Amino acid sequence: MFTIKSLSLTLFCLTSWFYLLSPAVAQVNSTDTTPDYQSNEYDALTGPGGINPMDLIHRASMSTSRNQEQFQSDSQNQINDAASEFKRQQQEHFQNQTQTEAQ
Repeated sequence: MFTIKSLSLTLFCLTSWFYLLSPAVAQVNSTDTTPDYQSNEYDALTGPGGINPMDLIHRASMSTSRNQEQFQSDSQNQINDAASEFKRQQQEHFQNQTQTEAQ
């Protein structure tokens, strides 16, 4: 009725099924409710060296804020300064280029 080949295949399947199922059963039947963290693992937001969201909100609200006109004025001044510096560097480059060609 059963051959050695079919019996060994059945035994192999049962054994494999037991080894595959045993970790899942162990997790379900576990009574340990504490997570297994390493001692050096912390919460990214509130752990040592982490970011504290409440501190960020506090610092943002306490900082000196500028109104829209001040922001636009500062931005325009920075753009003008950057454009002036670019023009100066461009003129310097052209002067160096013409001096090199003259030699």
